[in-house]
Amino acid sequence: MRRSRFRRFDLFALIFRFRLPVRCHESGKRDSELPYILALPSMAATSWYHHKVPNQPAQLEPFRHEVEDFALGDYSSALLKGADISTDQQQAIAGKLQGYTGIPAAYWIKANLRVSGADFSKELQTDAGLTTGRLDARYQGPDIDPLSKEAEYDPFSNSIMAAYVTVINQYAREDLKYGENQTYKPSARQPGFTGTWTTRRPVAVGGNPASTSCPISPSP
Repeated sequence: MRRSRFRRFDLFALIFRFRLPVRCHESGKRDSELPYILALPSMAATSWYHHKVPNQPAQLEPFRHEVEDFALGDYSSALLKGADISTDQQQAIAGKLQGYTGIPAAYWIKANLRVSGADFSKELQTDAGLTTGRLDARYQGPDIDPLSKEAEYDPFSNSIMAAYVTVINQYAREDLKYGENQTYKPSARQPGFTGTWTTRRPVAVGGNPASTSCPISPSP
C-alpha cells in the first residue's frame, strides 16, 4: 500500500479552513503558496464525495494519490511561477483542476489558480443552491446569498453550535463555577467581542531581532 506524502487528507477532516497563508509580512501580504497546494487534495476528496468530479473514479484513494502528486508537482510549479506563468500553462492547469474538483476551469483562471476554502465551499454546489461544510465536508446547507463570493457560514459548525454552547455553558457554570453574569461568545466574529487576534514570531533581520505579525481572521 502506498504511503501518502501528505500527512493525511480526509474529506471528513478538511484542512482548507484558511483565510491567510502560512506566513505574512507586516503589510499582511502573502508570500506562500503552501495553503493552496495543501488544500487541493481535500478539495478533490470533497468533490468526489459530493459526486462533482467529472468522470468520477470508483475509488477515492487512488484518485486522492493522483491529486497529491499533481499538487506537489505541476500545480505547485505553476503557482511558484507567479506572473511569469504562460497563458497556455495556466489554461492547462485550470483544466486539470476542473477535472479534480468539478470547479469550472474559467473560475480557476479568474481566481488566478488560487481558490480559498471559503471560495470552494461556496462554489462547489452553487448550482444546487448549497454551501458545502468545511470542518466536515459531508455537511451541506442552503446558500444564504447566491451573489456572494464565498461561503457565509459553515453548515457543520452551525449544526452543532446550539448543543456545543449549551454544554460549555453548563460545564463552566455548574462544574467550574465560572461565568456568573457573563455571556459566553462561541465566535470572535460575534458583536461585542473584544480582543486582538494576532500571532507574532521573532525573526532576524540583519542580525537584529524583529517581530512580524500576521492577523488571524477566525472562520465562523
